[in-house]
Order: sequence, then C-alpha cells, then structure tokens
Amino acid sequence: MIRNRAALGHTAVLSLIAGKKPLPIYQELIYLHREERLSFGNVVTFNLDEYLGLKNDHPAGFRCYIQRNLFDYIDIPPAKIDFLSTAVADVRAFAHYANYRRESPTPAASTIRFLA
Repeated sequence: MIRNRAALGHTAVLSLIAGKKPLPIYQELIYLHREERLSFGNVVTFNLDEYLGLKNDHPAGFRCYIQRNLFDYIDIPPAKIDFLSTAVADVRAFAHYANYRRESPTPAASTIRFLA
C-alpha cells in the first residue's frame, strides 16, 4: 500500500500503537525499508497512544517507544509524525482528543491502522 500510494503521488497514513503486539509489524516495516528499499517518505503517522502529563522525552512515553522501535530505522520525515499532545490540562479534554484521533475519517484505501 505504501509503494502503491507513492507511485500515484499520494500520501499513505499509518495509525500506530504501543505495546508488544505491534512489535513484529514494526520489525517487518524496518526489514522492508532496509532490504527491499521501501521508502516512508510519503507516509504520515498518527500515533494513538500517550500518557497524559509525561514530557515528550520521557523514556516511558510513546514518543520514545516508537522512536526506539520504528522511527530510528526508517526514512520517515519528522514533520510527518503526529503525536497526541500531553500538554492538555484537562483529562477529559485529552480523552476526547484521543478518541477523535482514533475515529478521525481518513480514506480507507490510504490508511493502515494497527490496533490491539
């Protein structure tokens, strides 16, 4: 899907999550990048997990997790990586924002969602 979208000059969207379950998928994406020269230059990510109140560089945060397990190994432009904001003061506002991101409409043909 990523290659097909790139060939058409379109963006591919990946919705990513934390945890152990998606690690084999992330490892496969790294393999495809390294061994089969799959470029992530046309990819935008929506990263669906984060802890409210953690600083962006906290080692337990999703930013560090996904950086360590995927982004450090592929050629995705940093400007195309979207994280949930942890700076929201109200827990209800954060939950609303997280739910909105999970349910935001994107064309199904251009989106791969990794959900557990």
